[in-house]
Amino acid sequence: MDIEQVCLAFAQSDVTQLIKTWRHDRLAGLSAGEMPIRMCREALVVFHLVPFVSLEMNTKFDIVQSDCHFYPCKENEGLKQNRLNFDGKLFSKYRFDLFGTECYVQVFHNGILEYVIADILPFKLKSICMSNHEKSLVEKIPEWFTHLKNLGVQPPFAIMLSLLGVKDYRSCHLDCDEDLITKTLSPYSIDPDGLSHSSYSIDRDVLMVPEVLLQTHEDDITEILKPAFYTIWNAVNIPRSPNYDSSGSWIHNHVRSQQEYVQNLD
Repeated sequence: MDIEQVCLAFAQSDVTQLIKTWRHDRLAGLSAGEMPIRMCREALVVFHLVPFVSLEMNTKFDIVQSDCHFYPCKENEGLKQNRLNFDGKLFSKYRFDLFGTECYVQVFHNGILEYVIADILPFKLKSICMSNHEKSLVEKIPEWFTHLKNLGVQPPFAIMLSLLGVKDYRSCHLDCDEDLITKTLSPYSIDPDGLSHSSYSIDRDVLMVPEVLLQTHEDDITEILKPAFYTIWNAVNIPRSPNYDSSGSWIHNHVRSQQEYVQNLD
């Protein structure tokens, strides 16, 4: 089968309904504050990687004895921690300046991976820096795949991206090329510190982007996630993610982290 036939079969399968049900229940719990650790902000980006094998009865991988480290953030700021919990193993980064956890990865016994990151821009901005979160995902997912493979977790995977607590938030981008904004991503506004805000805000508290399918570890993650990324930007009247050029190709450039932006405000 070609990729379109595989996606169609996936969409029509019982597996899809099981994944949707698990996702709905999990997001409902997270929205209600049922998290493995306290987050420093209420606006959250939630990423789920669900191997099909995890839905089989009694599936369990040796998370406890594994020396794989699924650390969620590459920046040095904050305190990195990992510990066992009821669901499996939790990896997190605590921010002393924000009095809470910035991001975590929960690896479940059945091989499901949950990544949750809080947006650390000043609350008064009511903006979520989705472009930086996209780059973080693209950088970390291959590393997570390697660890899951070492645990014996094999594709296919359902990949799901959600935003929680984001009603009335705008989406923003750090260091976006001004010509790109004015010609292809209008309407946008740019503040003196180089933060580009969408003129429209998100109209609901929870965004559940449709699931996408990853068949092998070698699949191009920027192509797999492109529809999910675009959908989130569409929610603020932007046609595409600024991390892709007009032809739909991923832009490999460095942008400031949110931490760098916040420090410049001090």
